[in-house]
Amino acid sequence: MIDKRLLQDTISVRKVQDTDDFGDLTYSEPLTIQSVRFDRGVSVKGTNNSKTKDKTGTVFIYPAVSKVDVDDSWLEATINDGNRDYIVKSIQPNYLNGKLFSYEIGVV
Repeated sequence: MIDKRLLQDTISVRKVQDTDDFGDLTYSEPLTIQSVRFDRGVSVKGTNNSKTKDKTGTVFIYPAVSKVDVDDSWLEATINDGNRDYIVKSIQPNYLNGKLFSYEIGVV
């Protein structure tokens, strides 16, 4: 079991519902999830005037603590940490002794 004192972050998730008439994605109402861990990172590529900055992160969700199930409907969803929006690009379930322990959600 993970110590809840390490899970200090709160996120809100808006899943993709459908596309509108113009081909834009429409999102569901936000779902707030407390007691998660959000590791953020910034990487800079290029030199001088051709620099690009990538803001990536990994969200760790522990179902025993947060009472949330993550499935493929989370792909392309938006996650807001209170500062900026991220897009879900990958979901990795982690198992311990044959039982689901956590999810690692890769965001950009």
